[in-house]
Amino acid sequence: MAVAVLFSLQVAGQVTLGEGDLAAALDAVRDQLDPAYLVGQLVLLASGQPVAYVQDDLEFTVQQVLEGIPELAAGRSFAVGFSDAPGRVALTPDGGTLRVTGEYFKPLAAPAAELLPALLGCCERFVAFARSAYADQPQLQERIGQLDPWLAGARAALGGAGTA
Repeated sequence: MAVAVLFSLQVAGQVTLGEGDLAAALDAVRDQLDPAYLVGQLVLLASGQPVAYVQDDLEFTVQQVLEGIPELAAGRSFAVGFSDAPGRVALTPDGGTLRVTGEYFKPLAAPAAELLPALLGCCERFVAFARSAYADQPQLQERIGQLDPWLAGARAALGGAGTA
């Protein structure tokens, strides 16, 4: 099964730019992105499955996903909450499958051996993007640096480096 996890940033209203487009468009939209609150989505894709996503403050979401990867790798369920809204996205191991459920999308199921590294890789790419694109924002850099222990824990849980 093909599995991918991507991030996007919200630039205006419901308009988002995917991570692949951010480098080319960043200068044109930088004034519309607030480094204090990078709103966007983590988008989970798996062939033959509905699209699952978490839309929220990406720093908050990425930290939770990184915190959850060791739990999920150990076969325990984990939920990602929203920063300023009710609800959550539940990730539940079921044998070799990881089931993803939430209030805003149909359930997705994908092999845990593929989805967990894809989640880690997406988180690594978000952190790398924030470090590079906002190198001149010391407060954001400090907050992003606080993700390093969770990155290390997630990498260790999956047996090494991610897939960024």
